[in-house]
Amino acid sequence: MLSKSAFGLYYSDSLYVNLKELRYFGDLFVRAWKMKDGRILFARPDIAPSGSIFIGYNGMNVPLSTKAFKSKSKMKNLVCYILAKTDGTLTLERMTEENVLDLLKDNDSILERYRTFEQSRRDDADVVTEVLLAAGVIE
Repeated sequence: MLSKSAFGLYYSDSLYVNLKELRYFGDLFVRAWKMKDGRILFARPDIAPSGSIFIGYNGMNVPLSTKAFKSKSKMKNLVCYILAKTDGTLTLERMTEENVLDLLKDNDSILERYRTFEQSRRDDADVVTEVLLAAGVIE
């Protein structure tokens, strides 16, 4: 039986995190990757199909986009979020192209690979996780 109180678990070499503390995401486990700096990157459907609004919760502002369910590919339907827990407080940031460019700034070959993707796909979880895994930013 899976404990609802667990924050994260490894299953078959994959990390899953429980998003129950983020109430607008629901009480569920989602696929995640550990970042080299200790934060957690997770993939899930975007929280609403809008391009210009923000949702606030416990001091966190989360930008929303139109990425939800535009493709039949499982990871293309998802976007990535960065989750950090510092001094008992959760912070959440939606992964954007600007975040990815910053994480890849010291890896020219992977940065060039990332730039070959269409602009409209650069926030998709399949693209983000592919380049960050290749760069060693996530594991």
